[in-house]
Amino acid sequence: NFDPTMLFVCSDKDPNHTHDKCYNIIKNTLKSPNTLNKSLTHIFQYMGAWGQFNPQDKNIIRVNIPFDQYLNKILAIKLHISQDPPPVPGTDPRDFTERAIAYNKCPNEPNRYYEYFKYTNIDSFVA
Repeated sequence: NFDPTMLFVCSDKDPNHTHDKCYNIIKNTLKSPNTLNKSLTHIFQYMGAWGQFNPQDKNIIRVNIPFDQYLNKILAIKLHISQDPPPVPGTDPRDFTERAIAYNKCPNEPNRYYEYFKYTNIDSFVA
């Protein structure tokens, strides 16, 4: 039996609206009383290459990523070959790897990276 307490959901707005569609499917599924896991209480939203959170927002959580794990993230982005080069680059001409590095790096400490999540409880998420 699997009863997760946390769910991570991509919440940026990509040009093809794929992330938005997935976000809405998850949200609508969680609204159904038949599918809501009672132990699921924490929703952590993250951004892909198409958006950034305002770090000043009170619901934003910054998590330090160890350098070796961050290298795995960059490798995973590079292995997503259907997105290199981005088929729909939007207004940002950089590739996804450059975007991730710019968004995640700590400006004052070399080789230190952060990931940002927006915390929402389940009731607020499905409202």
